[in-house]
Amino acid sequence: MEFCFHDGAGCKDQASSAACGGVARNDHGLFIGAFTWNVGSCTSLQAKLCGVLSSLNLALHYGLSKVVLEMDSLTACELVRSGVVDSHPCAALIRGIHSR
Repeated sequence: MEFCFHDGAGCKDQASSAACGGVARNDHGLFIGAFTWNVGSCTSLQAKLCGVLSSLNLALHYGLSKVVLEMDSLTACELVRSGVVDSHPCAALIRGIHSR
């Protein structure tokens, strides 16, 4: 069985208060769970990566093994796929995502 997370995140402007959220559905479209997180002061990219991390944490919580994560940020997707150097502002988030 496959599970799909639809992730959303955003902030009003650069380095302002941000939030993220996600919804988990199974391969039949049925609701599994959801989350919201008031991330606080960060960039939109950081909020999106927090959403990815939270989605993976929710998948672990429900014992889900096959997960499809959908997001609207090519930059976030590329960072998750390729990784970053330790000096990158999002390095800790990327490491957290990779450890899941």
